[in-house]
Amino acid sequence: MIDYQALRPRRGTASAVVTINSARKWPGFGLRELFQYRGLLLTFAARDLRVRYRQTVLGVAWILIQPLLVASLFAFVFGQIASMPREPVPRVLLAYAGVLGWNLFSSIVVRGAHSLVGNAALLSKVFFPRELLPFSVVLPALVDLAVSWAMFEVMSISFGVWPPLQGLFLPIWILVVCLLAVGCGLIAGALMVWYRDLVYVVQLAIQLLLYASPIAFSMNSVPERYRALVGVNPLSPLLEAFRWSLLGVGQPSLAVSYPIVLAVVVFVGGLIAFRYLERGFADVI
Repeated sequence: MIDYQALRPRRGTASAVVTINSARKWPGFGLRELFQYRGLLLTFAARDLRVRYRQTVLGVAWILIQPLLVASLFAFVFGQIASMPREPVPRVLLAYAGVLGWNLFSSIVVRGAHSLVGNAALLSKVFFPRELLPFSVVLPALVDLAVSWAMFEVMSISFGVWPPLQGLFLPIWILVVCLLAVGCGLIAGALMVWYRDLVYVVQLAIQLLLYASPIAFSMNSVPERYRALVGVNPLSPLLEAFRWSLLGVGQPSLAVSYPIVLAVVVFVGGLIAFRYLERGFADVI
């Protein structure tokens, strides 16, 4: 592991002196290095936004089309085909609110998992905190969320549902989702350097988690005997909290403390695991 502090020019010297120290027993969290390289972090994030919609016919409009289509499909399947109990708000809005939270999580995890392997040439040539790559996917995901959120509010008002005061709590749920997703992305991205077929595991896990998450229905619609099983999924109470803040339906229970604690644990654990695994990146990337 590289001591990034040692890469800074020493005072009193005519030119920069680069000293690479041996790795410490405790690698630390690396948050100070991330702050020092915040300009590069923003550069990576801006590049991701530019590349994602380059040479596309509809461009940024995909940010609006994708969640709208997914929410409409979920509303049709669960509302018309599955004939689930009616909700206090139009089901398409209920599904759209769930899709907003889900897209934020899945986007950060999937792109974070691919961030290191996708920048293999950069990793082998330039010195910078490797954590920058998984962290850089957060800002584009938040931009997508902001655009989709604006479209959601337009739809809500058109249905006669106005933004509730509970919306003031939405940044808390967004932060929890980001912490959980970044932690998962750090672990998956570091392991994928050694095990490239982990990409299939991540894709399968995300797909299974999608079907196990209450996106188009509330927890009250789940039969009592299955609620504990659905509640094991940390996204379940978070999606309920998203709907409470966006639509004012339902109410977060003490169950929301479970994903909050888990998000902190996964985030810290992801940082520690990443810092230890980072030592071998240059040998196998």
